[in-house]
Amino acid sequence: MTEPEYKSGCHKGNLTFWDLVANLIEGKIYIYSWGNNPKRATMKGRKCRVLRRYKKNSALVEFENGQREIISRNALRRKR
Repeated sequence: MTEPEYKSGCHKGNLTFWDLVANLIEGKIYIYSWGNNPKRATMKGRKCRVLRRYKKNSALVEFENGQREIISRNALRRKR
């Protein structure tokens, strides 16, 4: 079995609660749900996956076509 990757600032065997939460969220498939301006309207309803979580509730996501955007995590809904 291979060793898991650790985020920067984490030391092997010293994961914090928030590091574990980040590992659970990152990589899952979500639906972008906001469409209240022209740019967001083009992304609304598209599937994306979280590549990285950032401070102030933002995230780097990648859409199915390879487009990457930094967005608010409030705009994400779980895929059903």
